[in-house]
Amino acid sequence: MNEWLKYLMRETRVVELRHPEENGRWSSGLFDDVNALMVNVNSLRGRANLYTTINRVGASVRATNTMGSRSVRDGDIETHTFLPFDFDPERPKNCPSTDEELAAAVVLRNRTASVLTGVGWPEAAVAM
Repeated sequence: MNEWLKYLMRETRVVELRHPEENGRWSSGLFDDVNALMVNVNSLRGRANLYTTINRVGASVRATNTMGSRSVRDGDIETHTFLPFDFDPERPKNCPSTDEELAAAVVLRNRTASVLTGVGWPEAAVAM
């Protein structure tokens, strides 16, 4: 994970770490120091899902390297650096994919990546 966050930070300049609190509100932190980011990731691990920004923010967004920062807003995005795709089918909340749905999603993911690479896009980063 540390290598991914280093790469992400190089691409985005500042990484927002966001997670839901038990009271339903969100907590955010803005980081330009991967070590400070990892300390916070490790302290929040297992409490709830963690989310990061994936696009480069403008120079007006300042890292605090701690949780409690403001959230990144749409207007803060300077450049879209990644184009994410989600191939999961729609299903009820808290209902995992069946093996068949997962297999179909992988086929569609691989087909999409192949088409994009075939028209000159860089090789896709894939995850499950």
